[in-house]
Amino acid sequence: MRHLLHMASYSSQTNMHARNLAIVWAPNLLRSKDIEATGFNGTAAFMEVRVQSIVVEFILTHVEQLFRDAPLHGTSWPGNGGGR
Repeated sequence: MRHLLHMASYSSQTNMHARNLAIVWAPNLLRSKDIEATGFNGTAAFMEVRVQSIVVEFILTHVEQLFRDAPLHGTSWPGNGGGR
């Protein structure tokens, strides 16, 4: 998520602000096996992706509050074996 937030910091040049990044990445980050299993298409699939993108946009706009204590990749924390 921090990487996507970093990408959003270039939105003035790329126009990929949090909302656009959420639209692109939500189906991959919040993949729904229910949609795949039932074969949703059309309006139902669109509504599901819309909900997913809203959730991802919220996460992106609140990364620091949500992941404040989460270690960055490659750093040591109890339970991860000391890093990479």
